[in-house]
Amino acid sequence: MSGSDDRLSTGPLLFWSAVGIALLHTGSLPLTTNDLSIYLAMGRHMASTGALLEQEVFTFTAQGTPFVNGTWGFSLLAWWLFESIGPNGLRLLNGLAVAGAVAGMGLAARARGADPRAAAAASLYAWWLLLQNTIVRSQTWVFPIFAALSWLAARPRPGPLALAGGVVGGAAWASLHGSFPAGLVAFGAWAVGQAWDERDWRAGRTPALVALGLALGACIGPYGPGLWGYVLDNSSLPVARGFVEWLPPSPTEFHGIRLYGALALWLVLLGRSRGRAPTAWLLLLLGFGFLGIRGTRFVAWFGLATAVPLAERLSQALSSDGGLPRRLLRPLQIGLVALWAVLLSRGLAPLDEPLDSDTPVVLVDAIAADLGDAPGPGRVFTPPEYGGYVAWQLYPQALISGDIRTWIFDDPAWNFYLDVSDTRSGWQDDLDTRGVTHLLLWTPFHGAVLEPAVAAQGGWEELARSDNGSAWRRIGGGSWAH
Repeated sequence: MSGSDDRLSTGPLLFWSAVGIALLHTGSLPLTTNDLSIYLAMGRHMASTGALLEQEVFTFTAQGTPFVNGTWGFSLLAWWLFESIGPNGLRLLNGLAVAGAVAGMGLAARARGADPRAAAAASLYAWWLLLQNTIVRSQTWVFPIFAALSWLAARPRPGPLALAGGVVGGAAWASLHGSFPAGLVAFGAWAVGQAWDERDWRAGRTPALVALGLALGACIGPYGPGLWGYVLDNSSLPVARGFVEWLPPSPTEFHGIRLYGALALWLVLLGRSRGRAPTAWLLLLLGFGFLGIRGTRFVAWFGLATAVPLAERLSQALSSDGGLPRRLLRPLQIGLVALWAVLLSRGLAPLDEPLDSDTPVVLVDAIAADLGDAPGPGRVFTPPEYGGYVAWQLYPQALISGDIRTWIFDDPAWNFYLDVSDTRSGWQDDLDTRGVTHLLLWTPFHGAVLEPAVAAQGGWEELARSDNGSAWRRIGGGSWAH
């Protein structure tokens, strides 16, 4: 066969297209500040004081409460990057993080011997299932760490390399987000499954060493093994307080449709396979499938944990890759590169307004102007989802009622927000007792009950209104030094 008739696999073309889709989607998203802002505020505080922030300073409901700052690394890194490259740079970096995770899962599949086309499909599958976790937040930035460790654990490695890689990955992961037990479950399942199927413990040596290194690395940070207690506590409280992403995914909503669609796909693939599926596949599917059904935030982990098994199963089903003739594939590659260059240059271009349209910029600016040179910090009642943005913009000029860090609020502090939001008996007295000077009301949360009650009560003056909410000041200025 002459060189002009050589045939090349389409797998790499499909793989890099999947990575490009992930980069284009995530890198083009505006910054959503309901999670990010409080970590920016914490990072700024730590950078200015030169000390780890372990006592609450931003809220008047939990002021002085000691807490484990399990995301200290993300807070510092996010703040430093925001200061260095700005919000548009942070958007691009976040896109690269997700694209890196998608690419890493494809490379891990290739390391397991998967067909290039199957590896590309697994990359796209992983991206599809982590779609709701692509905003700038600490969990998003650990996805590429999981992917890198998956690649490391995918085939036999020298013992010191596997262990050291796990330690480094675990130390980085634990400083960013408390989801590192997901890595232990995933790599532990690979180790147990491979050792069981081959009846030889050495078959699971590499993933076992990666898992061991990850467990050791998670203990390297400032909290040592005590970080495990923080992870356990922070896994139960959000469920008890009804945070949506911790609740089971609904089959009629987008994240539930994706999860149950993936489970249905697996039923088909396993039903058509010949022989018994590897034990590691079954452990991963059962373990992460159970977690995904129990909580929306685990849908992404189901996709990442089962991407490599998917590639292996698809490789069994695919016919031999005949590829395309070189003379056809080369022009196709050139055309696709040109297309992606145009798409990425347009989609990743800086935005004049990089913040999500839901960000209460107008309302917070109005409160800031009203605070002026007040003799003491104001106290702003705000929904937890937007408390972080208020703290980021106004601290120390104002303190907030709460934010998304559920683990720092005791029941009285948390119930204060619920009682006022639902205008339960004595809600006006609650605001007086807490010395609240301003209200940031968000229409989806407060438009039906609290906002009309505040307008009718007469003790508050509206400062500003946006499409999504309103800002109010206590008439007479309130007790600024309360």
